[in-house]
Amino acid sequence: MKVQEKLKLLKEFIKICSKNKMKYFASGGSLLEAARYKGFIPWNDDMALGLPRKHFEKFINEIDFEKYNKNYILESSEMNLGIFQYKLKSAILILGKSYDVCLNLFLLDRMSELVIDGESGFKVPLYNLEVAVDRSRSIIENRELANELGSVAFQRVQSIFEIKEKVSELENIFMSLGEDDNVNI
Repeated sequence: MKVQEKLKLLKEFIKICSKNKMKYFASGGSLLEAARYKGFIPWNDDMALGLPRKHFEKFINEIDFEKYNKNYILESSEMNLGIFQYKLKSAILILGKSYDVCLNLFLLDRMSELVIDGESGFKVPLYNLEVAVDRSRSIIENRELANELGSVAFQRVQSIFEIKEKVSELENIFMSLGEDDNVNI
């Protein structure tokens, strides 16, 4: 049943994007589903899609969803800043988490606004790093919570702070370069 609901929701999203000439991309687990399984996997009830900034902003600020389908809504997730969910109005929410089929919409920024994650080697948006640093500070300061997470998670949180420090160093270096230095980033 979930697979049919996911397909219906995805078709609705694609219809909106097509009519409004907006680009979108599968990401995360949805990209894995498409590449590895050639479709949806039944145990995953959400989909991750990314939109370039101008299309993301158009989708969240300008689209009249009532015009397309009155059964769907767009909500920002209080638990994850910068993530919007497109889902059925009837979706069940418990502690800010949706327990129904939904699309998690992520902002995809220009490459120059990405940084290399030290652990994974992937390019990640800088704003996600800033949010992660802010959220992680409480974990570092609360040893009891850190113990509950385990050593691997705690090390990951510490690596976020190390990445932040490296980004600050790089920003200072680039800011010190003159405009005439013709530096390609």
